[in-house]
Amino acid sequence: IFLVALMSGMRGFFQGLQEMVPYAISQMMEQVVRVGLALGLGLFLLTAGREPKVVAGAISLGVSLGAFSGLMVLIIAYIRIRPRLLAQLRKRDLHYESTGSLVRELLALAVPITIGGIVLPLMQLIDASVVPRRLLAAGFSQAEATGLYGQLSGMATPLINLPQMFTVALVASLIPSIAEAMSLGKRQLMQYRSTMALKLAMMFNLPAAVGLSVLASPIAILLYGPESGAGVGRPLSVLAFVVAFLAIQQTTSGILQGLGKTHLPVINLFFGAMAKLVATIFLTAIPALNIRGSALATLIGFIVSSTLNFRAMRRVSGINVSIGHVFLRPLVASAGMGVSAVYTYSWLNNWLLSRGGGGLVSPNTLATLVAIGVAGLVYLVLILLTGSLTAQELSYIPKVGPRVAKLLVKLHLIREE
Repeated sequence: IFLVALMSGMRGFFQGLQEMVPYAISQMMEQVVRVGLALGLGLFLLTAGREPKVVAGAISLGVSLGAFSGLMVLIIAYIRIRPRLLAQLRKRDLHYESTGSLVRELLALAVPITIGGIVLPLMQLIDASVVPRRLLAAGFSQAEATGLYGQLSGMATPLINLPQMFTVALVASLIPSIAEAMSLGKRQLMQYRSTMALKLAMMFNLPAAVGLSVLASPIAILLYGPESGAGVGRPLSVLAFVVAFLAIQQTTSGILQGLGKTHLPVINLFFGAMAKLVATIFLTAIPALNIRGSALATLIGFIVSSTLNFRAMRRVSGINVSIGHVFLRPLVASAGMGVSAVYTYSWLNNWLLSRGGGGLVSPNTLATLVAIGVAGLVYLVLILLTGSLTAQELSYIPKVGPRVAKLLVKLHLIREE
């Protein structure tokens, strides 16, 4: 906890400077050391016949050393840039604030964000209490209710969190850039950055939502095996759409935080949590829906919070978001991608089964991987055909982007602006 507190503060420092490379390297180093030591020590001690509690302690040590390594990366990066920062500060007329005013300002920003961070774990805690009981009310036994809740919380939900890695990274760089544009009075730049962030979030998360939904059972069987995967696929097909609305909620929260309105995302998330709770109580107890009712309730909760966030963002900032460019065009491309994924999987899986299997891998595994690959290619083509991405936006990708954009413009496959 102590190491993570120091590391988070230093990451925030680099984030505020918009120096994202130390931030990223620190995260990578933390995970590599954490996972490497945890797996290495765990396997070594297991093969040595040590007690489970000793193995668990060694794995926990990997977590602490991972945090320490991430902190060391940030300290080294700070030592390297400190002379440059001091040189820049000497050239400026500095305005000094008292410690008391700084603490008050930090608390005004941090308390709402902290409360917002507590809401999601609180929602999961409520789910753990409410969902099994409502499944019992639907007629399931205690063992069945526990198993169904495990499929939702332990197997389906982690898959939903995977696409959010992009959104979390986007928001981390978005907040200081929005704050900078606002402080400099550059409203047009603020609007461009906000719209671009929403557009990128949709271009990555909409296809992820559609793909996880239409291939829910095949993906779950691939990851968890035929017995568990078949059950996980049912709630995952509904829960998958949370990916899109969670991306909107997180991105608009980042924009509102960059504008200094840190309390609004918390209020909107609270309303979303209340909507989810009410929907969970009613929908999960319907026998025909059962655990899918809980997944649908989660979706309703994020629809409410993301919609309120989007309205608040437009009201507070006056940002004029093009619904067609930001949402509809990526949605059309994602829908076409979903159709291609379903047909590719269905045809290839049936063909492999008719020929006696897929060789070294199961027909489902091979058909799922090929369907995902085909869907990705179809999505890229549809993104170009629908004009969802412009050459100017593509050119922001370092090194490769400008060359690819220039080639696509020559081939008349992409608009310049």
